[in-house]
Amino acid sequence: MGSEKIARQARDREKALIAREQGELKRLNLERYRKTTAAQTAALQAELEVREAEARIELATQKQKIANMGHAKRIMDLHRFADKKEE
Repeated sequence: MGSEKIARQARDREKALIAREQGELKRLNLERYRKTTAAQTAALQAELEVREAEARIELATQKQKIANMGHAKRIMDLHRFADKKEE
């Protein structure tokens, strides 16, 4: 009986050790996953900020082109008007 009890206790200790190791491994995997997702989130946020900045620059460029085209058209209209007055 005594040896069975000792063997059972040894198996119980081994099971407990395995359960602790599995729990620690699970915790480490979750921590690694958390860090990975945090890094991915930061990278995506940075990419989004870059794209937003590029879009703002593109929009400003397009607005400037439109404004310049309007200015050029007004100048051409003034020249046409002046040319017609001279005729």
